[in-house]
Amino acid sequence: MNIGPDAFPWANLQPTKSQKDGGSMFGTMSSHSGTGQRPYGALPGERQILGHIRNLSRSGMSPYKIAQTLNSLGFLTRTGRLWVGGTVHAILKRDPDWTKKPA
Repeated sequence: MNIGPDAFPWANLQPTKSQKDGGSMFGTMSSHSGTGQRPYGALPGERQILGHIRNLSRSGMSPYKIAQTLNSLGFLTRTGRLWVGGTVHAILKRDPDWTKKPA
């Protein structure tokens, strides 16, 4: 198999000044413009999924089971992938309107 240089886009990345001074490259490089990622629910169509996540969590369902449910309903993450429990957990952890107990 012949693999060209384009197969590994990170191979040509240059270290930042902090990396040259001994810092780690992990967590310092970003694929976006530095504006930060929008919270889940901010993009069109995400509010409905966020509502499902909140309701299922309040009913006592684990993040893993919520991910399975979202996948079975045909919902994909904002990056077009299948849901996993860690993603659901991270969304709930960062959601200021979420509480485990029903209001």
